[in-house]
Amino acid sequence: LNGDYLSDALAAQVGGIGIAPGGNINYDTGHAIFEATHGTAPKYANQDKVNPGSLLLSGEMMLRYLGWA
Repeated sequence: LNGDYLSDALAAQVGGIGIAPGGNINYDTGHAIFEATHGTAPKYANQDKVNPGSLLLSGEMMLRYLGWA
C-alpha cells in the first residue's frame, strides 16, 4: 500500500497519473508487463480529449526492455 503512495507522488512529478507509464518486471523469469497507469475514460470517447502519453511512454519502456530502442 505504501508503494502506491510513492508511485503516485513520483507520477505527479512528471505531469500526473494520466501521463506516467507503468511497468512490472520479474527479473527472475524475465517476464514483463507494461501498461498505461490510468483507467479507461468512456465518458471521453470520440471527443478528442484524452492524452495517449501514458500508453506511448509504456510502449517506449517495453521496446527499451526488449532491446529494440
